[in-house]
Amino acid sequence: MGSQKVRKDAVIAADILLGASPSYFRPSCPENYGYWQQKQLVLWTEASTNWLEEHVGSNILQTALHLDEATPHIHCLWVPINNEGKLSYRSTEFGGTRSGLSKLQDSYAAAVAHLGIERGIKFSPARHQKIRQYYTAVNSQETVLDLNLWLPEPEPEETATNYRSKSIALLQTGSDAINQMLAERQRAVAQQELEREKAMIAQKYREQVEQELVSEKAALIAEQEKVSLVSQLAGCCFVLANCLQAELKTNEVIGSEWQFRVQNGCIEIKNQHGFNLQASRTDFTRSIAKLAKTELQQLADFSDLLQATVYDRLAKQKNANLEL
Repeated sequence: MGSQKVRKDAVIAADILLGASPSYFRPSCPENYGYWQQKQLVLWTEASTNWLEEHVGSNILQTALHLDEATPHIHCLWVPINNEGKLSYRSTEFGGTRSGLSKLQDSYAAAVAHLGIERGIKFSPARHQKIRQYYTAVNSQETVLDLNLWLPEPEPEETATNYRSKSIALLQTGSDAINQMLAERQRAVAQQELEREKAMIAQKYREQVEQELVSEKAALIAEQEKVSLVSQLAGCCFVLANCLQAELKTNEVIGSEWQFRVQNGCIEIKNQHGFNLQASRTDFTRSIAKLAKTELQQLADFSDLLQATVYDRLAKQKNANLEL
C-alpha cells in the first residue's frame, strides 16, 4: 500500500470460504455428520491451498482448516491489494461482477476436478439459508383452523352420535395432514439435536488430537535437546581428558565436591551427592544418554566447572594443583 491513504470505510481484509459436499469427504455415509476420510481431506486441502496461493498469494494473512462442523472447510483471511499494489477490494478479481465471481467458481472447480468434485449449478436461483434460520421459520409457521368452515351443519333432529361420526369423517383428511406436519417438525427438531451432539463430539475429538500433537511435539523437542546436550558433554569431557594427560601430565582432578579420573581408557566422574558415572570412551556417550534429567544437569554444571579449572591452570602453571 505504501503511502496510500486508506478510507475509513475501506475493506482492509476479506474472507474466502472453500468447501465441498459431504458426499466427497464421506462417500459411503454422507449423512454421518462430523466424519470425514483422512485421505480425501488431505488431497482436498492440498488442492485448495494451491488454488489460494495462485489467486491470493502473498496477500494471505491466515489460512485455517475447520473440522468442528458438519463438513471440513477452509477459511482464508486476506488483504485485498490489487495488481497495482493498492488497497481496493473492488478492483481485485474477488470484488468484480457476478460473471467474474462465476469465473472464479469455475477456476476453483477446475482445481479440484481431479478429485471427482463437480461444480455447482451455474446461475441457480437457490439461496443459502442457515440451519438456525430454517428451523426458526419452520417453527414460526402456524396453521389456523377455522372450525366454522370445516364442521358440517347439523341436520334437524340429528342425534349427537350421528353428528359426531359425520364430523370426524369430514375432518379426518385435515387431521391427517396436521399430524403429518407435526411429525415432520418433530423429526426436524430431533435431527437438529442430533447434529448438535455430533458437532460437540467432533469438537472434543479435534481438541484431543490437537493436545496429543502438542504433547508429542514437546516430547520430541525435549529429546532433541537431550541429544544435543549429551553430544556437547561427551565432546567436552574427551577434550579435557586429553588436556589432563598431554598438557598437565596427570590423569585425575580431585576436589572437595567432584572427582574426575581417566584410567585405562575409562572416564570416571563422581561427586559428594551420590553422582557416579564410569564408562569407557567408546560407551561414554551412550552412558550419558541414560542419565536422568537431574543427573544431566549436574553433569553439565560439572563440565563447565572442569573446563574453567583446567584452562585456568593451563594459563597459569602446568604443575599446579587442580581443585574442583
